[in-house]
Amino acid sequence: MFMGDSDIDNHVERQEKVKADLFEAILGAIAIDTDWNPDELQNSVEFMLQIDDFLEDVDTEEERPDKFKLENAVTTLKELAEHGRCSIPQYDQPDEMTQLNDGRMMWECTCYIRSWAMSKTAYATSKKEAKRYAAYLVLCDFYGIPDEFEEEDDDE
Repeated sequence: MFMGDSDIDNHVERQEKVKADLFEAILGAIAIDTDWNPDELQNSVEFMLQIDDFLEDVDTEEERPDKFKLENAVTTLKELAEHGRCSIPQYDQPDEMTQLNDGRMMWECTCYIRSWAMSKTAYATSKKEAKRYAAYLVLCDFYGIPDEFEEEDDDE
């Protein structure tokens, strides 16, 4: 990346936007050079993102990292999308509560991540909690992390 003195002084190479723009430019060049070969593009993305390195510090035996906790799930998915690791999460929440098989009334939310071809539906006593839990379930499934609330939730 070519940078001017001002860019160097301001450490623009550390800015997420600059990294994202550079990633996009490199991927565009690869796409054009390989005549949009999907295998080459996939290999390039995997090489550049090195998702295994991202997950290296995730140890399911140790305390769960904050980014993979229920209260941070919606933010984590949003940040992953902003960093190009997944598509923007989409949430589908009905306007009314759903009656479960056992008669309980709960809020329902489904979280979709198109780039991961994944969706998870969750139920909770509030709309906000249903959204959090749906996002959390997506993260757990995609990264192979156990759902620490699974025993409590038989409705999934």
